[in-house]
Amino acid sequence: TNDDLLTGVAHLLDDAFCADEELLKLLSGPRFMQAICEAFGQVRLSHHSKCDVFVWLMQAMSSVEEGVESLVECWVRVWSLICGYICTSVDSDIHAATDDRAMSTTASCSIVGILIDNNLPQASEKLRVGERAAQ
Repeated sequence: TNDDLLTGVAHLLDDAFCADEELLKLLSGPRFMQAICEAFGQVRLSHHSKCDVFVWLMQAMSSVEEGVESLVECWVRVWSLICGYICTSVDSDIHAATDDRAMSTTASCSIVGILIDNNLPQASEKLRVGERAAQ
């Protein structure tokens, strides 16, 4: 299926990024971040459990300056995906803690931290809107 293809390529890229920081720097531009967001969004709709790898890719990209810049440039889409991922993870996996889920939650929090640090006015407004909606 398309989801299997997208997650398979994402796993391959994750492994490649771990092995080659130059490749990571080369691919950490905004167009690649947009492609990750698109794939993440498509897979999330049908297979939330397969989304960990997209979080790991974003977190790997956040380890280089080019990736941080891409996260910041695409922050609205990234914010939406990561916050949705965290909420769905908490709702669906509260009793199914795994090492992968713990790593993904840690990576998600790291990405949220980068977004907040680099978009403080917009991010804090989003948090306030979210708080009001939750009440």
